[in-house]
Amino acid sequence: MRRLSNFALAAFACWLLAACSPIKVRHDYDQDVNFTEYQTYKWVEQDTQAEGDAKSAKMRNDLLDKRIRSAVDKQLEGKGLKLVAERPDLLVTYFTGVDEKIRVMDRGYRYGAYYGSGYSYYGLGTPAVDVYQYKVGNLIIDLIDSKTNKLVWRGSAEAVVDETASSREREERIQEAVSKILSDYPPHLDS
Repeated sequence: MRRLSNFALAAFACWLLAACSPIKVRHDYDQDVNFTEYQTYKWVEQDTQAEGDAKSAKMRNDLLDKRIRSAVDKQLEGKGLKLVAERPDLLVTYFTGVDEKIRVMDRGYRYGAYYGSGYSYYGLGTPAVDVYQYKVGNLIIDLIDSKTNKLVWRGSAEAVVDETASSREREERIQEAVSKILSDYPPHLDS
């Protein structure tokens, strides 16, 4: 019975990590760039034949690509940038990845008692340690000046991946991540 309750606790903790995982966002940009000059953008085509392991291949898929591009287009258009086929001011690309993580929760020592064969024992028992494995997804969006081919702005997001999420939940999570990443574009320049 105790084994079942520990399993249930572990399963609940993993679900909680994924369901309540905040999206951590970071931004960086070239402080010498006048971002008001950028009015148009174009996607940089990514090489889909890149070599790598199975994990990398899993991250490169048409459904994920479509969701990310759609979310980025929506955000950039909302900021007044226009998608064009030729002579863009900015080039846009993104990268994804997944990291395996382990979380160890030490709940201290358990106290126990043993009675039997005329002997009794009460004292410090084994340590109560729970180990959880989970995956953290990363999304990086780069904006590159098309004239200089130099990175001018980068935003990234990181959050626990829920591998049981439905297609709709994945769509919503990507929309949320991209919205948070691009929330600081154009950067709020301190004068």
